Amino acid sequence: YTWHRVRPRYGQPPSPRSGHTMSLVDGHLIVIGGNNALCMETTCHAFNVMACGWAPVRNTGEPLQPRSGHTVTVVNGRLYLIGGKQIFPTMQTHSDLLIGTFDSEQSTIHWERAPVTGLDQRAYHSAVAYKDSIYVFGGIVNNVYCRELCVYHTTRGVWATIS
Repeated sequence: YTWHRVRPRYGQPPSPRSGHTMSLVDGHLIVIGGNNALCMETTCHAFNVMACGWAPVRNTGEPLQPRSGHTVTVVNGRLYLIGGKQIFPTMQTHSDLLIGTFDSEQSTIHWERAPVTGLDQRAYHSAVAYKDSIYVFGGIVNNVYCRELCVYHTTRGVWATIS
């Protein structure tokens, strides 16, 4: 296998960052959040894989809080943003679940806050989609490393812990 550098035909890539996510929706790689040495990011950008170009994405609906160490998982074309941490100026860990709908023609993501019960504040966890569910493992909860496995049922909107 050989890696090669992609040269976009148009647009500017996001600022340098780490702790962000990238997810594929409707032929677009969506980059969300993260941080660099100077600031936390709330911006979103989309890379159109077929057209090979970048565009900024405007967030609508529920405002995105600055965060890194979050996850974004795609189920049935919707983005599920879970947790993360605001590193500075505060050390706030998020316990939220935001559900986003990406509109490639308008270059927007409309975010809605989902009610969350059954999942503690967490950051630096991992998440994967299987059918209509999102499985979340580990991370840091209340400044302690965690080995809990939880599942979010997207059709019912409920969390469960797998013991």
